[in-house]
Amino acid sequence: MKKLKFWWKQFCFSVGAQINAVLLLMLILFLSFSIYNHSLFNQFNARYQKEINQYYSILELKNHFLQSGILFEEYMKTGNRTTLAEFNDTYEIARSVIDILYTESTNEESWYLLRGIDQSFESYYSECCNASFLYNGSDYRYYDSFYYSQTIGEYLEKYTNELLQYALESSVDSNRELTYRRKVMTAFNMGAVAAACVLIAASASYIFVRVTRPLNELKKQVEEILNEQKIFCGEIEVDMEKNLRVIIRFSEKITEKQKEAVQDGRERICGLGKDQYQILDPGDGVEGVGNSTSSGDTSAGGRASGNPEKQ
Repeated sequence: MKKLKFWWKQFCFSVGAQINAVLLLMLILFLSFSIYNHSLFNQFNARYQKEINQYYSILELKNHFLQSGILFEEYMKTGNRTTLAEFNDTYEIARSVIDILYTESTNEESWYLLRGIDQSFESYYSECCNASFLYNGSDYRYYDSFYYSQTIGEYLEKYTNELLQYALESSVDSNRELTYRRKVMTAFNMGAVAAACVLIAASASYIFVRVTRPLNELKKQVEEILNEQKIFCGEIEVDMEKNLRVIIRFSEKITEKQKEAVQDGRERICGLGKDQYQILDPGDGVEGVGNSTSSGDTSAGGRASGNPEKQ
């Protein structure tokens, strides 16, 4: 519990952690919504492809029905056994297409219509076989079976056209849904890019207000203190790698009075404690610690430096 409170406190006072948390949240939301949309898109695309395949399978079935009618009629006229064998082969192919269509059926109406086609086709083939048997036995009743099979063939063509209509309407609906999903994904991606741009701009502004501008003001205050003491040989660095620390490097030796004035100014004007500054004097060595916990914002890393301007 203590560790949790510690990390929460660190988060509340850390600009970088807050920005990273927002970026992480946006990334998670973006990935989640993208995966969800991609999954739906794939589902609709798979259904659309299935319906397209079904449409072409129905066209193939219709062609086999027409071909079988032509072959059987030719057989009844010529008695050619080769034609009858081709008729039987066409029947087997049509049966395999019907079995495929059962697996590709996407709605209840088309399934029941396919079921009716299946039963009618069996009746058609049965009548054709009966007509062939009577024909080979020189029984003129084969005319009845033959013309009855032709009547069933007409119904098969009608049912097949209805099934094609169902498949076409279903594929149009799926294509419409697929187009809508594409538009949604495109709009979402554009929105995500726009949101990312806004977030980057807001983060840059936030960092400037919370980090950059205060550090520049602090640096400016230190420069003013040095200028007041006529010190023009100092280089100022604001270190934020671990804790807030102002480092003043003098390239020339300064007087004790100037050093005391700088120390007084950094406490009175800048509000810096002894552990938040460091004076590097080539004459007297290093003053200040700069290693304990700072009261400033510690969320941003890096170092800003500069030289005070001469007046």
